[in-house]
Amino acid sequence: MEPARWSASRLLVTAFVAIAVLFAVITATVMLKAREIRDSSDALVSNTMASLVLVSRMSHDLDQERLLFDAHIFESDPAAMARVEREIALLRADFASTAARYEPLATLPEERATYDRLRAGIAAARPAVEQALALSRQDRDVEARRAFLGAEPRFRAIEEDLDRLVRINERGAAESARRIQEVQREGQRTIAGLVLAGILLTAAVGVSATRTAVRRDALLREHAARIEHHNAELYAFAGRVAHDLRRPIQAAALAAVALQRGTGEQRGRALQVVERSLARMTALIDDLLTLAQMDRDHPVVACDPTAIAAALADEVRGAIERDGGTVALDLEPGCVSCAGEGLLRQALWNLVDNAMKYRRPEAPLALALWGRAALDRYVLEVRDNGAGMSVTDVAHAFDPLHRGESSREVPGTGLGLSIVKRAIEASGGHVWIRSQLDVGTTFVLELPLAPAVVGTEA
Repeated sequence: MEPARWSASRLLVTAFVAIAVLFAVITATVMLKAREIRDSSDALVSNTMASLVLVSRMSHDLDQERLLFDAHIFESDPAAMARVEREIALLRADFASTAARYEPLATLPEERATYDRLRAGIAAARPAVEQALALSRQDRDVEARRAFLGAEPRFRAIEEDLDRLVRINERGAAESARRIQEVQREGQRTIAGLVLAGILLTAAVGVSATRTAVRRDALLREHAARIEHHNAELYAFAGRVAHDLRRPIQAAALAAVALQRGTGEQRGRALQVVERSLARMTALIDDLLTLAQMDRDHPVVACDPTAIAAALADEVRGAIERDGGTVALDLEPGCVSCAGEGLLRQALWNLVDNAMKYRRPEAPLALALWGRAALDRYVLEVRDNGAGMSVTDVAHAFDPLHRGESSREVPGTGLGLSIVKRAIEASGGHVWIRSQLDVGTTFVLELPLAPAVVGTEA
């Protein structure tokens, strides 16, 4: 019964996914096509509108130049003539700039030929205009006007070409508006078809959806039971935290009384108790914060475990060798996927710190870091020859706030190994323990190799 239920659920989900994918493909196709046509139409409208503005500006510049020529003939003062010629030069510069901006926009049918004819006409009229200006400077106004009138047919042809360019661009704008309306109508028809198809598809899967509702209720009840169990674990964890915090708080409270009432020597001992209690509470709170941050989603990145382990070994080598111990490294190069170098370093540091704290008094510490790539995993081991753990302690080593019978006298919060487990599992890996009392402990960390490394090996 249960496999059939899950099979039906998967079929229903598959049907919904197929419908969603179909809608997405059709919608994306329509949107891309509509965007393509719209962008093309927008560009065309933009070009025609810009062309209209630029053509109008060129026409205005030519009209102003002809008016300034008349003003030049009426002037007899050389300074006034020079001022008029400067204005003519500015108009010509503006005309040239406007023509340069208009030229790449001349793409409509007949527009390029008309524009080329316009440029040729202006070039042909310039010599007559320059001759007329030269005669005007000599106050030979009658001859100047006659020379200018000789170019009048060319100017009429230029005006006709400008008017023709305006009409061409107006037709282009009207055509663009028509195409945009056509695209909108096509889009409306497509949307209507999609809505109808969606109604039919939704009706087809509606029956299956209602049948799965009851099954979903059962799953929700099961999920609620798991949440309740998780909450019970949280309550128990909160009780253990409260218990572990109560002892240093009580010790600090008693020490505070001694500080208030005791003698000098008693006050000194009380201060030491307060300092130890505060240090104990601070360490516990810090570890609780670290443990809480492990539950967040961390982006998976590529890390080099050999470099992290080697750097950590260099940090502790001096302290271990001063006590007669040794640090051995046998690390094969590798690159793993992990939830951040900081988390991986924190996990390794906690293991190395445990090896240093729980070493046997009669034997110098022998710490070894060993690493090898195997298939799609990288295996990293942290070995020591310390006090070791019992079978019971190994079974509960990763439980938050658990401390074995033999380790309760050693300073610690009981959260170090919980942090290690959370950090490794957040990276998609696993951790386990091999240990023997009075012989030593080996922590085995398995981390997934980075995808590029796995692909290379394959």
